[in-house]
Amino acid sequence: MNPEDRINNPQYLNWIKGTLALMHLCDVVRNYTYHIFDKFLDTISNRRHYNNGSNYKFLADNTKWDSSKWRYTTIYQCVCQSLFREILRLHFFGDKRIGFTNCKDKYVGGPWGLAKFFMPVSKYCADIETPGETEPTIVLKMIQNCRLFDNIAHANIDIIIESRNAMMHSPLNNVNDADLKKYIDAMVDFLRDALKSQIKDNIRQQLNKAQEEIRQLRYADMRVDLLPENAERAINFKKRLVIGSIKREYEEADVAKLGEYLDILDELGGDLLAWNKKSWEIGKLKEIGNYREMLDKALAEKDEAIKSLNETREELDNVKIEFNDTKNKLHEAETKIITIQRELKDTQERLDAITEENKDKQDELNTTKNQLDSATKENERLQDELNDTIEKLDAATEENVRQRNQLKTTHERLDVAIKESNEVYHVCKIFAIISLFVALILVYF
Repeated sequence: MNPEDRINNPQYLNWIKGTLALMHLCDVVRNYTYHIFDKFLDTISNRRHYNNGSNYKFLADNTKWDSSKWRYTTIYQCVCQSLFREILRLHFFGDKRIGFTNCKDKYVGGPWGLAKFFMPVSKYCADIETPGETEPTIVLKMIQNCRLFDNIAHANIDIIIESRNAMMHSPLNNVNDADLKKYIDAMVDFLRDALKSQIKDNIRQQLNKAQEEIRQLRYADMRVDLLPENAERAINFKKRLVIGSIKREYEEADVAKLGEYLDILDELGGDLLAWNKKSWEIGKLKEIGNYREMLDKALAEKDEAIKSLNETREELDNVKIEFNDTKNKLHEAETKIITIQRELKDTQERLDAITEENKDKQDELNTTKNQLDSATKENERLQDELNDTIEKLDAATEENVRQRNQLKTTHERLDVAIKESNEVYHVCKIFAIISLFVALILVYF
């Protein structure tokens, strides 16, 4: 089939999604398994003993399959013997499938040196030194072989291995909708089980992120402009796995499989050329799309400007109305101000008149006050004269009393004189009247 026709098949897009999902899974699963084996090494005594790959090699060299069981053959008492028993306990099968021979050639220490005991027995696994060079299928089978991963369902691992083989060996790179759903559901469930492990926060974050990215590949549409880039990532991933398979098959001299893998590589080369062409076409379409987007944006901005202009006109009309209202109010205010000013002027004039009147009244008041002061002084003078008159009156009264006493005495004498002589009566009477008149004059003064 022509590569351009092949990559336009909807099932090819499913293959891209499935392969990208497998890539996300492989990256995080390597870190996850390394972390689990690292945690296990923390639980055994003298962990530093296994940081050097030579001790794993020593352990592997001193094991022997004998009478349907593994035996530890060295006569030396070493901590490796306890690790030997742990490996037998942890291996799911415990038979010849334990990878002791995987650790006899390379000096791989630490967590990944321990992991090799649980990998399938093969020349390829014997040559592995790091997690990055470990093929995804090997990591998944290693998980199935080790009881440290009992929380992960083997059925999901089988489906993931099936998806890897189907997608990596497919000559047309096609995956139907049902298979894509099955593969991605198995990967999501696998990561859900892995999250149940006691793991560090950074590993948990990686698992969560991978689970979300894989789930989105199943349900989200892939952006057209990123499709060539994602296709190239998927093709290169498959290319690396196929090249690894070619190396293994070359060592095993399987000519038929070598031919099959070379054909796959040839198809991948054609796909890359087709995607490069499609990338150029998508770029042009994207350019046109950008122009359309710019045009739509310009039209939208024009509509927005027209709308804004209309709103501005309405606001301007409202401002004019408000201006006229304000102008009228200002005119009314000016009229009121003129009226108030007039009233203020009249009030000021009245105030000035009142001030003048008050000034006159103040002068009158001052005059009255002066007159009052003069009257007060005159009153004081009259009071003094009155007092003097009273004193004189008192003196006159005393004098009157004295004279009355004298008059009484005189009267008595008069009576005696009357008795003595009637002829003298009239004379005395006249004298008494005269005396009385004189006394009254004295009292008056």
